[in-house]
Amino acid sequence: MLEAAQTSSRIMFEDGKQWEGKVVNGIFPLRQYLGGSDRSAVYLTEIGGQNPRKAAIKLVEANIADADIQLARWRFASKLSHTHLLQIHDVGSCKLGDDELLFVVTEYADETLSQILPQRALTSEEGRELLHPTLQALTYIHQNGFAHGHLKPSNIMVVGEQLKLSSDTLCRIGAPYVSGSKPSLYEPPEASGEGFTSAGDVWSLAVTLTEALTQRLPLWTDRLQSEPSIPASMPKPFADIATHSLLRDPRSRWTVAAISARLAQSAAVSQQPLQKQKKTPANGSANTGKPLREISTWLYAGAMIAAIAIAMLLASWLRRGHTPQASPEVATVTRSDKPSPKVGKLRRSPQSAPQTVRTSPSLSPSDQVVSQVLPEVPAKALHTIHGKIRITVRVHVDAAGNVARAEFTGCGPSRYFADQAMESAQAWKFAQGQTASRAWLLQFVFEKSGVTVQPRQIA
Repeated sequence: MLEAAQTSSRIMFEDGKQWEGKVVNGIFPLRQYLGGSDRSAVYLTEIGGQNPRKAAIKLVEANIADADIQLARWRFASKLSHTHLLQIHDVGSCKLGDDELLFVVTEYADETLSQILPQRALTSEEGRELLHPTLQALTYIHQNGFAHGHLKPSNIMVVGEQLKLSSDTLCRIGAPYVSGSKPSLYEPPEASGEGFTSAGDVWSLAVTLTEALTQRLPLWTDRLQSEPSIPASMPKPFADIATHSLLRDPRSRWTVAAISARLAQSAAVSQQPLQKQKKTPANGSANTGKPLREISTWLYAGAMIAAIAIAMLLASWLRRGHTPQASPEVATVTRSDKPSPKVGKLRRSPQSAPQTVRTSPSLSPSDQVVSQVLPEVPAKALHTIHGKIRITVRVHVDAAGNVARAEFTGCGPSRYFADQAMESAQAWKFAQGQTASRAWLLQFVFEKSGVTVQPRQIA
């Protein structure tokens, strides 16, 4: 891309607001500056004439030596069409004031991965949802003779409910790769010699995947002798994928097909039900003893005997006058879609505030909890959740009803949401008690619709 090929720019792109309100070639209004770098600026614009719809327009300096090459790359990329590839609507050159510029108009993205990661890491489930469409798009790009060239969080986008890769960075495989003014770990080590390659995209994908799941980049202290190392917290199969993709020798790296196969293998293993298997003797010969049907019969009989014994014990226990423990209270926070101005802000919710917390008055925990404090998580952060994230905190309460100490019993896959749960749990207030210390389990459930908490007193 032209951004990578240039070594310097005389235009101050980072002050992109200077062009807000102008119109490119009388067609594309620069509505709002969305962001950029020292080599480009991106604006909200419109396409579609009488029924306009949102689009994004990117401006770069029209370097005389490379302008035709860059426009040709964009035009080639605009002919590609894939579900997970950002569509290019138009390309061309323009002049704003005294500045000669090139522009590319693409679909408008609602969000990028780079906006999510400062708030939290992705869960393993979200990691799969990131990899599947990314691998599909890379397969399509490589099959058409292109490399993405600049795969990183800022170029992985969400359009509606679909993940899409940027398309304005695509280059023909083998095209020369010239690093920008600030080389990064996303650039494969062989790029300066071999140019754009599919193996280079695999390297960039591994760096991006590591950052997405751990909020940390791989550590690469000795770039001449050793391979990068990934954080120990990286879950499988992603740790395997990153390790085999972050190899200095591009010919030794896993291919996109190999990564897809490893991901499919992991999914198949996780969905496979547990099966009874015959034990193999130490000498390696097959077990020719009792047939499987006879073994299954004995197992079934043993299970029936155990079930009868448990039923007898339970009946005896109930006859002594024991009653099952009541279900714990569930408190639910009702939320607005408007994001909070500050991430991690806490909201104190006393029992007397039914508009904020709904409780079941018939349950005994409501008499013990004086003040509930729940995380005030921005709706933008909640909307990145797929499914539910459960965080359980054990709090130890002193005689005055204050939380003396707290620890995780289940911290879930996200450090960000775990920190929010711990901070709010430590601020809870309970009724004063006769005993010196009591313990409660607080299970926080984070999902797109909001945050719920389930308190339960324990011995």
